[in-house]
Order: sequence, then structure tokens, then C-alpha cells
Amino acid sequence: MTSDRHGRAIASARPPRRTRRGKADSQGQHDMVKGVDYIGVGVGAMVFDSSGRVFLAKRGPAARNERNHWEFPGGAVRLHERIRSAIKREFMEEYGMVIEPKHLLCATDHILPVENQHWVSLCFIASHISGEPRVLEAEKCLAIRWCHLNNLPAPLTLISSSFLREYRAAYGEDVNPCELLYPADALAAMRKGRKAPV
Repeated sequence: MTSDRHGRAIASARPPRRTRRGKADSQGQHDMVKGVDYIGVGVGAMVFDSSGRVFLAKRGPAARNERNHWEFPGGAVRLHERIRSAIKREFMEEYGMVIEPKHLLCATDHILPVENQHWVSLCFIASHISGEPRVLEAEKCLAIRWCHLNNLPAPLTLISSSFLREYRAAYGEDVNPCELLYPADALAAMRKGRKAPV
């Protein structure tokens, strides 16, 4: 509180900055934290291989939230970064994978009251183009695997569960994901053992 010219208490015109994990600068001010101090924007992807399996990762101890849960991976969008570029970057940085986002599946709220976080998250349906998946940031990821949609590990993160519900509502249970990602001639080539065109 500050005082006006008559000595009456008044609230500051500018509220103090709050943070959960931000670092203080030389004046003691803290960096704002995405998803905590303001709504963060995230992007994820259900990435399918040519066999119709989807890629999942198990969140590690340094993950922002929902540690030890399986997810369709993704990450935060950086300032001035396009969402398709963001998801491609995340898969390359964290798993050494080249992916191609094909269809935007949904945009949804990702609200985590226990962790005091709020994100708006987008999800793409994407194809795996190249790169043998491997964990490149071990503190953020404990394990990776390819799974069929009817045999997913548990528990899934809240947002991945939401993405899965959106996928099933849009495409049903019986659609081969490859049919969403590749034209008919590419599918025929894959069935004969040739590489699918991008």
C-alpha cells in the first residue's frame, strides 16, 4: 500500500509480479512463467507411423506437470513461432524425429488446478517421416513407445485423454490412421513394402 497526498492508504497502481519458478533479475523482478503467470499456448501431435501405431512418451521428473503420465508429445509455442513449426521443433529436439503435421484435430483448454496452470493446447494428426525415435532429454522423458490406439498405456495425461476423445469423436474407432495421412496410392505402396511419399 502507498499513501495519497493526504496520508490515506491507497492500493498501488501496479500489482506486484508473481511467479512460481521465474528467476529474479538484478532489481528483484521475476520472469513471468508460461501457464502459471499467464495462459500458455501449447501444441501436441498424435504422430502415426506407416503401421498405424501412435507415438507416446512418458513424462519425466523435469516435466512442467503430470509427471509419470503418458502423453502424445508436444510443448510450448515460442514467441513469433508458428504452431506447425513449434510441433516439428519439439519432436526433433526431444526425440530426433522428423514429423509432418497433416490435420489440426482440435484446440482445447488444459487446466490443471492442483498445479495452478492453464494452457490452451492444439493437437495435430501427423505422420512420422524419418528419424529413429530416441529420448534426447532424459530429465523430461522416462520412456517412449509406439502403440495401437486400442492398446495405450496408462495413465494418460489429461490433455492426451482429451485429444484421444476428440480423435475418436471425429474419426471413430475403426478408421486406420494411415487413411487420414496418406493418399490411396501411398497406402498401396506401403502395403507392397515401398516407402510412402511425403
